[in-house]
Amino acid sequence: MPNQQPQNDDSSNDSFIADAFISIGMSYYNQNDLFKAVEYWKNAAQLGSAAAQCLLGKCYYNGIVFEKNPAKAVIIWTILAQQGLAEAQAALGESYYNGIGTERDFTQAALWYFKAAYQGCANAQNNLGVCYMNGQGVEQDPVKAAQWYLKAAEQGNDQAQNNIGYCYIRGTGVPKDPLKAVEWFQKAAQQGNANAQYNLSVCFMLGQGVEKDEAKAMEWSQKANECRNEAPMKIEGTFPAVNLKIENLIAAAQQGDPRAQCLLGACYASGDGVEMDPVQAAQWYQEAADQGYATAQLNLGMCYHRGAGVERDLVQAAQCFRRAAEQGLAEAQSNLATCYYVGRGVGQDLAKALAWFQKSAQQGFPPAQYNLGICYLNGEGVEQDSVKAVQWIRKAAEQGFAGAQHDLGLRYLSGAGVDKDLVKAAEWIRKAAEQGYVDAQYDLAICYSNGEGVEKSIDKAIGWLEKAAQQGNAQAQFSLGKRYFEGVGVPKNRMKGIELIVKAARQGHKEAQNAMLLINVTGNLFGN
Repeated sequence: MPNQQPQNDDSSNDSFIADAFISIGMSYYNQNDLFKAVEYWKNAAQLGSAAAQCLLGKCYYNGIVFEKNPAKAVIIWTILAQQGLAEAQAALGESYYNGIGTERDFTQAALWYFKAAYQGCANAQNNLGVCYMNGQGVEQDPVKAAQWYLKAAEQGNDQAQNNIGYCYIRGTGVPKDPLKAVEWFQKAAQQGNANAQYNLSVCFMLGQGVEKDEAKAMEWSQKANECRNEAPMKIEGTFPAVNLKIENLIAAAQQGDPRAQCLLGACYASGDGVEMDPVQAAQWYQEAADQGYATAQLNLGMCYHRGAGVERDLVQAAQCFRRAAEQGLAEAQSNLATCYYVGRGVGQDLAKALAWFQKSAQQGFPPAQYNLGICYLNGEGVEQDSVKAVQWIRKAAEQGFAGAQHDLGLRYLSGAGVDKDLVKAAEWIRKAAEQGYVDAQYDLAICYSNGEGVEKSIDKAIGWLEKAAQQGNAQAQFSLGKRYFEGVGVPKNRMKGIELIVKAARQGHKEAQNAMLLINVTGNLFGN
């Protein structure tokens, strides 16, 4: 690693450091770690980044991490839109179009879409096309609608690709051309656009633009249904563009800027802009941590905890967490609390664990809120209090923490600490399942199988069992294996059934192990 130079206080570093914050935040966002994503965007916004401020507006608009507040989002976007930020103009247009956060006004919506569209914002171009197609805020003009759809579609916007496909299939604003329609439907469908998948299924069913194929029609129809049933909490609309100049970040890091050093470490850890290198990541974290930069201390602690780029050392990990925690970093406080809770790198001390969980939870960190709830539930380090337990678990669940959502769902299912409510139970379990939380996927399958809080659906039950089984849930593997072995709700396939039951048995699932004995001895799952 290059020798550290005196720190450069030149504020010109701020712009590309802000871009790095946004880029790394986006990496966390794509991993569905929304809390970390927002923390990075907040750091970028504090450096004056309009793009980050726009993203935070989207978080307020969608209720991601922050309490949902569309009116606050509109205030943020209005300021940024007037400064000429295209993504803010598009977002403001959407608010006026839907009447969310402000009064519905199609004229204002079209105006802001127009400003953003002329700057090349694909989302705004598509939405302006919708305005022209429907005559909302502008005079109805299908030709102009199709033109704007096409501009957005060529930039890869899946909604526009579906819309221009629909224009071609109907001959609206463009000459009727089923071949082109299918071409655009396919582009959008491959991006997971459910409407395009459905439209493509219709084309295959009717033989429009493609050879008639009922099997493919059913396949695309099924994909459309799956996409509609799976909608994890994500930010709507397009993202502000940033240009991460890694060479500038490296230069600032070499000059001793701890923010740049920490961000460069994160880039090496994730392979964002540079080749992934855990050793370089840990070294840059160390450089920044030695200057007292709390986020670097936290990240270095995680390196020691995982043995990533350094030899695994739980004592060092706890020490790093403590340094960052004492500076008020919520995630570090939560990690230090966990160390005390389980006795990892420090002596086990439930009272200290509780104290650090409280500090972190009060800052709104979801894992700490959930764990604090568990402490209250079990009376660990504090007097048992089921009311406070549910309050903290709910706070974490409302911020999108999957473990808390699943836990809260189970409580509504059984009436533990809350009034029994099967509909709410299924809703919370679904939220966790849609984030890929495997136990929730299995429990949601049971809800559909039994019709608890949802309309009974064996197809949906099997769909969620498949997801849980693919992630290695032994109970799901066993349940699904039984279905395939006996042909219950699925085509009978004894070999597939046995494969799934074997997978569950190898994980120590007792019922699966007993089932294998019966199959081996009698050739039948139930021994009769």
